[in-house]
Amino acid sequence: MAAYQASDYILVPVKPEYLSTIGLPLLKRSMEEFEDGPYGGHKIELAGVVFNHTSGYAPEEMKSKSEVRSIAAKYKWYVFEHEVTYSRSYPKGAREGQPIFRTTYSRGAQAARFQAFAEEFAPRISL
Repeated sequence: MAAYQASDYILVPVKPEYLSTIGLPLLKRSMEEFEDGPYGGHKIELAGVVFNHTSGYAPEEMKSKSEVRSIAAKYKWYVFEHEVTYSRSYPKGAREGQPIFRTTYSRGAQAARFQAFAEEFAPRISL
């Protein structure tokens, strides 16, 4: 509840797997309880759902993405077109204590994916 109170927007990262799909209705209920609760009319908006940690493993990912999109459509939630794919550079970059784009492991393709997501995300929160 404190995170909702301190925020205007919620970004929902979803790993495309079964367990993620069952959490979305719980998130919806949590948001409704917050808005109906004693928080003085503080409104939060769901900026969207972004698939993260994607790997291209087609059978499970495609099924899960389809289920998430169906749930999101039911709630009228935006699903970002651009995804944040998994990269082995993340843990390697963390070891160096640098953003992954400034490490010896940086990958231009991954940086471009983040840029594309950022360009889609910014207008959703009026930046």
